[in-house]
Amino acid sequence: MLAIGLAARQLATGSLDALLAGLEGGYDFLSDPSAAIPRHQTLQGAIGWSHQLCTPAERLLWARLTVFDTPFGVKDCQVVCATTYLTHENVAVGVAMLAERSLLVRTPDQPVRFTMPQTIRSYGQHMLRRLAEDEEMRRRYRNWRSGPRRDVIWH
Repeated sequence: MLAIGLAARQLATGSLDALLAGLEGGYDFLSDPSAAIPRHQTLQGAIGWSHQLCTPAERLLWARLTVFDTPFGVKDCQVVCATTYLTHENVAVGVAMLAERSLLVRTPDQPVRFTMPQTIRSYGQHMLRRLAEDEEMRRRYRNWRSGPRRDVIWH
């Protein structure tokens, strides 16, 4: 809702083409400096506030999940994202918590699968780069995508 409101504000002074061009470059330009609540002044601020509400394990998982560009299930996340610092159990609990906070969106598929909205994903990708895990997680994701079975958890 905040993103829609911020985008509508942009349309009040600009064209739809300008808004679309801005969105292609990211979401940082969406802002309302007059918003009463500071975290609602920018979309980046609102997402950052959500990030702060997460536990360290959820933040790490959020960053790692950004490598998924297709819907994923909990077992998929465990294969790609679990490490010594983020156990299979942490991943399962983290996926549930991120979904509860609307940072992951459940698809209508069965079994249960999730996607991450692009604005949330972009923020997480930045965090993954800051953690210097982007290459490792992309490699793990590629290995998972090319693996023989996606529903197997390798140890």
